Amino acid sequence: MFRSRFCYVNGLVGQKTSFRTRSSGILRPPHTSQGPAGATRATGSSEDALFSHISGRVRLAATVLGTALALAGPVSLAQAALLDNEPLAAFTANARTNTAAPAAWAAGTRAYLVITAPGDTTAVRNAVAANGGSVFSSFDAIGVIVAHSTSASFAATMRGVAGVQKVGATRTSDVPADAYNPALPANPTQAAAPTTEPVRSDMTQIKADQAWAVNQGSATVKVGILDTGVDDQHQDLAPNFDAADSVSCAYGKPDTRVGAWRDVDQHGTHVAGTVAAAKNGKGAIGVAPGVKIASVRLAEPSSTLFYAENTICGLVWAGDHGFKVTNNSYYTDPWQFNCPNDLDQAAILEGVGRAQAYADGKGSSRSRRPATPTSTWPTRPPTRRARTTRRR
Repeated sequence: MFRSRFCYVNGLVGQKTSFRTRSSGILRPPHTSQGPAGATRATGSSEDALFSHISGRVRLAATVLGTALALAGPVSLAQAALLDNEPLAAFTANARTNTAAPAAWAAGTRAYLVITAPGDTTAVRNAVAANGGSVFSSFDAIGVIVAHSTSASFAATMRGVAGVQKVGATRTSDVPADAYNPALPANPTQAAAPTTEPVRSDMTQIKADQAWAVNQGSATVKVGILDTGVDDQHQDLAPNFDAADSVSCAYGKPDTRVGAWRDVDQHGTHVAGTVAAAKNGKGAIGVAPGVKIASVRLAEPSSTLFYAENTICGLVWAGDHGFKVTNNSYYTDPWQFNCPNDLDQAAILEGVGRAQAYADGKGSSRSRRPATPTSTWPTRPPTRRARTTRRR
């Protein structure tokens, strides 16, 4: 969903934009209502078998993937075009993520995106350290560095460093101390397996049940669930879960520890079930029960917010790990709208846009238009700007 407002800068009108990711499916899951003992019941469906443990606080319903999309070949739901100011060559190689240990957490630590040319970011990373910051992670293939600093002048100082294109704060509050030693999400208790597997009404409405008779989806297709995490031990998800390609990107750095990808809010588990709950005689059936799903947790614990560095980390991960489809059901926090003439928000637009273009280039076979000179941004926004999003 596209939203726009206008902001006035030096007498000029500029478009202030927010893009709400929406996959290209044709049906949303049923509305939910609170059931007995806090369980969530899907109105008019038998969804309870898979989602009996899901909170009634489903803030943004996961969009059901179109049957043909999930069952067929390489497609990316990121749907981002190459940005006008970025050369195609910048997005061809795998993104090397530098994750050198940053300085210890301190009160007042804020996160910043430092944008530079794709490739070797050593000089700019050294400049971060020389100007009161530390490198938390960096994504060299797209020229994005996630920096932390307690200095109020860090962004302004870095904007004057040679080779730095944009710098922007990604938060309006401190980075949690948990970022430096993240706790693993709780290991959820599993309910007894149901003994039936009714076909839900949403599946019959999109004729998924007819598609299953032809093709239930290929195990060679990996669907990335970029969300709050996924309960990989659920009896309807475990058969299709790909742990090797799952990760937590909370705080903007890949965490591949076993279980780091697990759900901190239960929304991602709901989405995963809609996409690929196994057709195994119990519980529910997803749109494409034969595909593989991988969890890329973007949400941070406690707040369950999705900051720009988390989104960037997740999209780069999706590209490097060969996801043919990604489901994105969130807004990138903290602002509802991002305006390219705001210095902080311009860096978010650029960083997330590059990550989406990178993922798209890795996961989709569709052609892209040639790049145009850097000078066209932001005075002439690209015709298909990458989407930055914020959940409500």
